Amino acid sequence: MNFRLIVIMSLMALPSSSFFLSGYLTRLIERDEQTVKQLDYALTLHNSAAYRYLVLNHREGSESWLFAQKELAKVDAKAALSLANWYNKQSQLLESLAPEKHSKNLQKMVFWLQQAVRLNDDEAKISLVEHYLKSESFDKAKVVLSQMPQETLFTVLLKIRLSVALGEQENTLALIKKNVRLLEQHIQGQTLLNKLKKFQVITHSAEIPEQLIAQNCTISLQLFATQLTHLDLLEQLVSDFMAKKISQSVCFTQIRYLSKQALECESKKNSAISCNEKLFNQIAATVNTRYIGVMLPEGGANVHFGILYFDKFDTPDVLSHEISHFFGFIDEYPLKENHEACLNIQQKPFARNVAVLSPTYQGERERVRAEVLKQLVWAKHIDPKTPILQAMPGAKKHWRLGTPKKYINKVGLFPARSCEQSKGQATGALQAYKPLAQRTHLEYYEHSLPPLYLSLLFQKPKHYLMPSFHWNIALAEYLSGNEEQANYWLSQSLKWQHKSDSKQVH
Repeated sequence: MNFRLIVIMSLMALPSSSFFLSGYLTRLIERDEQTVKQLDYALTLHNSAAYRYLVLNHREGSESWLFAQKELAKVDAKAALSLANWYNKQSQLLESLAPEKHSKNLQKMVFWLQQAVRLNDDEAKISLVEHYLKSESFDKAKVVLSQMPQETLFTVLLKIRLSVALGEQENTLALIKKNVRLLEQHIQGQTLLNKLKKFQVITHSAEIPEQLIAQNCTISLQLFATQLTHLDLLEQLVSDFMAKKISQSVCFTQIRYLSKQALECESKKNSAISCNEKLFNQIAATVNTRYIGVMLPEGGANVHFGILYFDKFDTPDVLSHEISHFFGFIDEYPLKENHEACLNIQQKPFARNVAVLSPTYQGERERVRAEVLKQLVWAKHIDPKTPILQAMPGAKKHWRLGTPKKYINKVGLFPARSCEQSKGQATGALQAYKPLAQRTHLEYYEHSLPPLYLSLLFQKPKHYLMPSFHWNIALAEYLSGNEEQANYWLSQSLKWQHKSDSKQVH
């Protein structure tokens, strides 16, 4: 007996006047008096009560739950919103574990939010605008905002956030002035106003706080976030970074907001962030620190002269690693093939933790040793009994540079991976060396910065510092052919040269 016949026979008991009435089945289901066959038949009639029954009696996210919600969502905004929320949860769970699945779930979330918006659900409109702001789809955010009641708190909040994201300062001020009473009457409005003030979103000052002046700063750093929602995240990141010993030499000014619309940046997940650094001249007058840092939504962290780039996913370990470059520490993992540090043998020390030298020397051992030590920032930390030269077999007074493995726990001269990809190292013309055999924070973020490296920093804090961020602007202007502007910004950078930031602040 086939399924259709079973269903028909099971319905013979229904009153003839109700045989074709979905309403009769609805009443049965709502009283939970239906049989399995009646429920199945109700589903073939696309009965909404049957779909709701599946939703209530199946696990969220199960095949039956999803099927029923999708059917309901054709006409029910709340069902569409439930689907959107479920796919959003899945995307968050998969963000770091499975990027492709994360992206697909995010797309499904947007699809169902859009469906709920078509069904005129206000909660869905808010969520969709939130998503568009986060993903920087500002034109789409404007369209949805235009469909929302114009004088409600959430509409005003979203309008202000959109205006801030677009860098429309005058419009932002006008929106606040127009709606200040409404904003001040609600916690959400007060919170936004306080955030705009705290992070100097609308107004900014180059004045240095008294607590910064009182500190003995080796370097000072102004950090910016390019999304309002990232400001608290960045504040927590800095707070966590302060637990690291290297933080003793870093002074932060108040974190600030910087509209991404004011920048021209390339920021993709698997490549280093880069920006048109000429545009930083627009904020330079409001910054009184040696360095600046910018948090973007995504992209590879790196330091380019006086500017630090990183993204919202970066950890305190990553921040510490990148900030160490400002102090003159160089990466101990392979640098790019044509990196300036690996083009030639150094003529004088240029970094605290790496020296690029000839791998072989000839001459009297003591003379060669003394010559090599002059090139090492960590020379005074090498015990006189620790060798840094090894005799080459069959060659009188020919030496291979490096400390033997038996001294692996000593300070010495050990191969670093910094120049592995360079032509110079490939041909045997040069080799990068580091003071410790162990892996360090400069090779792997997760490893700590060795006490020796901290000593090298604290003993000569003003040495080997990166130029200030003004140098970046000068270089960008020079490469654009604007020599007059390049010279101006170079002069601004030189004001910071060879001076501690604490003195510069005074």
